Amino acid sequence: MLALLPLLFVAIALKSNDALSVPQFWAEDATVFFKGQYGHAWPQLFVPFAGYLLFVPRLIAWLASFGSPVVAPLIYNLVAVGVSSACLAFVANKLRHIVPLPLILASFLIVPTNGEIFGTLTNIQWFLQFVLAIGCFVSPAGTRGWRAWCRVATMFALALTGPFSIIVSLTVAAMMVASWADRRSGAGLFEGQLATWGKQRDMHAIAATMAGAAMQAFVLLTLLNSQATTRPGLWSQLSTCFLDIVPIHVFGFPFMLGAAWFVIYACMLGGLISGKNIRGEHRLLLLAMLIYACAEAFAPMGLKDVTGMYQFNHGDRYYYLTKVVFWWTAYGALVAWGNMRPRDAGGSVLVVLALIALLNPFRMVRRDFADFTWQEHARDFDTPGAHIVPVNPAGWTITIDTPEKESSP
Repeated sequence: MLALLPLLFVAIALKSNDALSVPQFWAEDATVFFKGQYGHAWPQLFVPFAGYLLFVPRLIAWLASFGSPVVAPLIYNLVAVGVSSACLAFVANKLRHIVPLPLILASFLIVPTNGEIFGTLTNIQWFLQFVLAIGCFVSPAGTRGWRAWCRVATMFALALTGPFSIIVSLTVAAMMVASWADRRSGAGLFEGQLATWGKQRDMHAIAATMAGAAMQAFVLLTLLNSQATTRPGLWSQLSTCFLDIVPIHVFGFPFMLGAAWFVIYACMLGGLISGKNIRGEHRLLLLAMLIYACAEAFAPMGLKDVTGMYQFNHGDRYYYLTKVVFWWTAYGALVAWGNMRPRDAGGSVLVVLALIALLNPFRMVRRDFADFTWQEHARDFDTPGAHIVPVNPAGWTITIDTPEKESSP
């Protein structure tokens, strides 16, 4: 998959629009990561934001701080594009025997998005979560020695980047319970693969993820301030999430909202559970990703005011994983249920994805950012005083205070 990496880098750079040609900070890139690191010699790795830790962006901000503030946006954006493309290459390598490679790439690159996740350090966590989840759900890589320790350290760092490790850990726990129940009952589901699921995972990677999840949960419970003023019942939250909001973000517009989606979800889930035309271990991986995606999509329902999410451009990042996994599952269900060959099923899903892309032409590339001439402002940071610099989105600013230099005696 190394040969694919340059192509993915170009694809993500193109979707990021002017991130590399006119590099600008986006939101928390400036107000949290740059400002939080500016003036500090040590990395601010364990400083929480929004109720959780963001280890990887903080680490990148620290490394970028060794360079000039003038080029900081370019470094942030360049790393964001590189990390995102590397995540896609990792997923493609791990899943290419389960989902056709063209479909994997299309599910990432041509699903409609509001573009906010592309080319910004703030949002690389939405790509890193795929590596974290798949690293826990697939069979061990078989590496030993220092490479194995590097893998564990990487998983721990990813677990400390965003709240995703909590949901991944809960998904792993659910799969472990299902595996135990299958062994006790002797049901032999998924051609016997479910019973041995726990024994075939990378337990070191899972342990690192769960350790990070425990730290994230502690921070979350300590600092979380729910934004929701009212909390509807569980059924109301479920129906709002999966019958109304998720379809809007999957298709880019309201499409067949309501109870009809029960049939679609039932067919997809039934195909993964009882279909016989895909190997049991492959269906289990898709099932684990589907459970994780559903849990992530549902997580904001009790914590935030989700009224705005009925509008596609609001909070679309919360559904990026869901819309990607949706098409993987659709492919799996088509093959598992019917007599379609994998090539035909993959081609059918690709045609639908292409049609959706054609219906969402303005949601294929991130919009232009306003050029607030960061470089000119950054050159003045050595001048004593308060420097108020505008950043994207419009209306956001960052204040850099430069103290007076002490005069020599």
